Amino acid sequence: MLPLPKDEFKTGTHEVIPRKYHYSFISEIPETVSCKDMGVPSSYCSCNPLHPVNLNDTLMQQAAHLAVTNINSKILASSPCQPLTVSRIITGAAKIDTEDEMKRLIVTFVSIPGDFVIEAEVDYSLKQKTFLSGASVQRANKINPHNTRCIKDALKELYCFCPD
Repeated sequence: MLPLPKDEFKTGTHEVIPRKYHYSFISEIPETVSCKDMGVPSSYCSCNPLHPVNLNDTLMQQAAHLAVTNINSKILASSPCQPLTVSRIITGAAKIDTEDEMKRLIVTFVSIPGDFVIEAEVDYSLKQKTFLSGASVQRANKINPHNTRCIKDALKELYCFCPD
């Protein structure tokens, strides 16, 4: 077994930097160690349980609408594409409780127009009882080239539905 890293090391500037984490990737990590102890941001922590949520849950509805609003304002702004709305939430609604009084909502919905399947991750502050700005969105179904004929931007074409 390899020894754990020393508590300090020197950079090219000869500055002494104390080690913050004392675990090796190749040795077993105790079960009592949290993501925070390891320096893993809570949004990437696989220890946070994933809980299924009712598709009609109010927070899920709000998360889907926030995601589509972000798509319309940031991605489709100043383009010939039609604005999107939420048609319905489909399978995949879930929440992740994190260590820092946040709730990450994962919602999959279908858009109008276009029937795009979009998955979004939206953070909700339990303390402030509000959504944080922004959402991480991704298209989950195939792009129809007919829908994107009015645009030449690779990012915008993911969410573009060209008017007839």
